[in-house]
Amino acid sequence: MDRPYHFENNGSTKNFNASQIYQWSTSVFSERALKSITFPPVDPSQRLHIFAMSLTPSTIPKPNTGPVLSVRQARFTTRWQTFDDVRAQAVEVTLANLLPAFALSPATSIHTQFLISIDGSGIKTVSPGIVYRLVPADQARVDVFVTGSSAGGLATVHLRDSQGRDMGSSDGWVAEPLVEEWSPDANLLATHETPSWWNDAKFGIFYPAWAPPGTYAEWYDWDLHIPNSPVWNHHLETYGEDVVYDNFIPGFTASKFNASAWVDLFDQAGAKYFVLVTVCTFFSLSRTIESDQAQQKHHDGFALFDTGNTTHRSSVYLGPKRDFVSELFATAKNEKPNLHRGTYYSLPEWFNPDSAPYGFGSWPGGLAHNAFNSSQLEPYTGRLEIKDYLDDLQLPHMLELALKYETDIMWCDIGGPNKTLDFATQFYNNAWAKGRQVTMNNRCGAVPDFDTPEYATFGSTQKQRWESNEGMDPFSYGLNSATQPSQYKNGSTIVQTLVDIVSKNGN
Repeated sequence: MDRPYHFENNGSTKNFNASQIYQWSTSVFSERALKSITFPPVDPSQRLHIFAMSLTPSTIPKPNTGPVLSVRQARFTTRWQTFDDVRAQAVEVTLANLLPAFALSPATSIHTQFLISIDGSGIKTVSPGIVYRLVPADQARVDVFVTGSSAGGLATVHLRDSQGRDMGSSDGWVAEPLVEEWSPDANLLATHETPSWWNDAKFGIFYPAWAPPGTYAEWYDWDLHIPNSPVWNHHLETYGEDVVYDNFIPGFTASKFNASAWVDLFDQAGAKYFVLVTVCTFFSLSRTIESDQAQQKHHDGFALFDTGNTTHRSSVYLGPKRDFVSELFATAKNEKPNLHRGTYYSLPEWFNPDSAPYGFGSWPGGLAHNAFNSSQLEPYTGRLEIKDYLDDLQLPHMLELALKYETDIMWCDIGGPNKTLDFATQFYNNAWAKGRQVTMNNRCGAVPDFDTPEYATFGSTQKQRWESNEGMDPFSYGLNSATQPSQYKNGSTIVQTLVDIVSKNGN
């Protein structure tokens, strides 16, 4: 369950980062009978609320028994896959071995191919699910692809071993059909979920700058406006008080940008998708484009795609006069069609005067006061007259990235006021009509498909899909000239982190 905000300071303020309620399933050590459960300690800043709990007891093993299997869940999803030009719906089946862990043996475990199929109420299995290994006190979750499901129909799950022998069945599972048309109904949109390609991908690629160690280099413009901060002092010493942030725009040429080299690097690294940050953040006069998640529109509002008549604060109209999103996406489509393409987009902007009516926290909107002379206002280069920030800039930008550029992933940032229900409706309907499957993260302000802990991971397996995002820098996505080479994550750290994340159902 997802809530669009949560309260802080004893309910006096709202934090518009989404708050989630999780369902967690795990096996319990079964060498001895369970007597009690101890929850972790909490304090006012770290609360844990338990709403419900259910336990499934292990089965007492009998002599010469085989695995004791139980279908824990058969969930008809909104995901699909094409088989011989037919869209088949993914049914997520969870299969458990109810024997206790101390009963572990070859005889009590699945160690050959088990097939899972579904029928009933017009339902036909197109591609069965396969379980290759399942030991006592463990469970596995697999997809079975079916056609013919209808609302309220009942389905039966069948289990067969590698010899085709019937190993049991479970009936009475309520079917739900695929959603073929989306509407701006939050309850309906909340059923959308990450596509199978995203679930299977596991690794995506989400770049020169200056910032004090331990801070985001991408926040240069914001930190510049904090008097006597390290960034403020650095800027004064390096560029002087007459240089404002927008003076960096002409120096942004991206003369070394090579889209082919980027997609080659992504592919060689083993990534299955990339997210381009569709807005650029300037850090110095010699700055190149951010990569990884190269920023199509970060909080400074400078876009790397054609923003049309919404604003000319874009690389198409200023600086290099190039559409980097188009260049990178076209190259990826032609040269690396196996790579899925995503776009980062910051919903609010720090100093856009049109966003002021919707400002909050560190994204107040309104023109910035000069960092060294507060009586002067800084320019917002490229701004065009519009009536409403959400209707005339934010929503059109997101729709352009979805419909024209055909992003597979809408990776929003920050949250806050939005038109996400309208956006998601058009995003999903357009993708369905074109035979594409797309997804959206939890920072778009509503109806997320996956969570995005930043520079953090979960401590245990999560049922909800999630993606940990962080840079190779210890605390910055951008290349920070203040970071020493020895501080970057090495290959071993990256691989170990990836394995840990994937083992907990994350990307």
